[in-house]
Amino acid sequence: MSTDAKLAILGTGNIGRAIGVGLVAAEEYEATEIIMTRRKADLLADLGDRGFQVCSDNKDAVQRAD
Repeated sequence: MSTDAKLAILGTGNIGRAIGVGLVAAEEYEATEIIMTRRKADLLADLGDRGFQVCSDNKDAVQRAD
């Protein structure tokens, strides 16, 4: 099941990563529908390669999420 909603996961560490990847694995969201943030966004490059939106700006992520 996919939804049009966008989800922001702020401060994506181990738990945030597991939640995002799990939601995609469960087919609740597409990777492109999830925005993940981390102060050092380059540490999320592997998730960006998998289609997740990654950035370091929490405010921007929240504004783009539903």
